[in-house]
This record gives sequence, C-alpha cells and structure tokens, in this order.
Amino acid sequence: MRVDTQIHQLQKYIEKGMFVEVGKGISPNFEQVLELLLNKEEFLAFAPDTEETRSMINIISVKFPLLKNVSRIYKGEQELETYIGSDLYGTCNQIMNCSNKKSEQ
Repeated sequence: MRVDTQIHQLQKYIEKGMFVEVGKGISPNFEQVLELLLNKEEFLAFAPDTEETRSMINIISVKFPLLKNVSRIYKGEQELETYIGSDLYGTCNQIMNCSNKKSEQ
C-alpha cells in the first residue's frame, strides 16, 4: 500500500536465458526444489505476514506439503530486506543459533 517516489537508476535484472520454467528441460520440478531447500536447510521467503499470505501457503501445501517446512514469513518487506542485508543471511536455518558467517561457508 506504499508508493515508492524515489527515482531509481535503470538496472538490468533479467537477461535472456536467465530463467528456466520449473519442471521443464533440465530444471527440477517444484517438489524437487522444495526437497533441495529442505536438505540444504534453506527457505522460501514470504512477505508480508498476513492472513492472505498464510492462507496461500496453506492452500499450496495441500499439493506440496514440504512448502510449510521451507517457508519463512516476514512481517513486511523491510524486515525481509533487513535480514537479507544482515550477516546472518544465508548462514543458518533461523531455527537454531548459527555462528558461521556467510563468507566462511
């Protein structure tokens, strides 16, 4: 519900051939992606923490039960961006205290 009025420099984020449709060609299917995330103790991030977000995860989890195990819901975009910018990003599963820095992995 917020509007970003800041002018941002043009940046190329998506390039041709960068993405492969999940389950097509050499790409794993969604269930395999979820299994890989679980095995590597990595997560899918969702924001904001609303009833709609939780409902969406619950509905998709009917077909893909592992989604609940690999989902992390953040209060909002700012909380998620703060975590991504922190030294804890990519260092642990957020359930346990982890001392490894991302540069040591």
